[in-house]
Amino acid sequence: MIETIYMPLVEEGTEVWRPVHGERQTGETFRVLGPTRQGEAWAFQPGSIVRCALRRFVISETFSFPTVDFSVARLLVLYQLLLLYSSLKPYFGWPLLSSALF
Repeated sequence: MIETIYMPLVEEGTEVWRPVHGERQTGETFRVLGPTRQGEAWAFQPGSIVRCALRRFVISETFSFPTVDFSVARLLVLYQLLLLYSSLKPYFGWPLLSSALF
């Protein structure tokens, strides 16, 4: 389902959000839909899977804002697993994971 989420803009000098379309994936996660506007730098690029959180403003309306780019978060978890694997490998003398995974 396509919904409006509010994208933080970077390099603006103050907090600025642009209403953009997001396709709900599950629960609080959305796929950011594009394209970006000319001259704008979004915090998360179109196609990113992001988790959104609700924010309430002085005007008492609640809006949904992206807080985490899951594609980056998955890479960080994979990197941490590879570090753990490389630190344990000398103790076992055999591959813990299949080389086909990498």
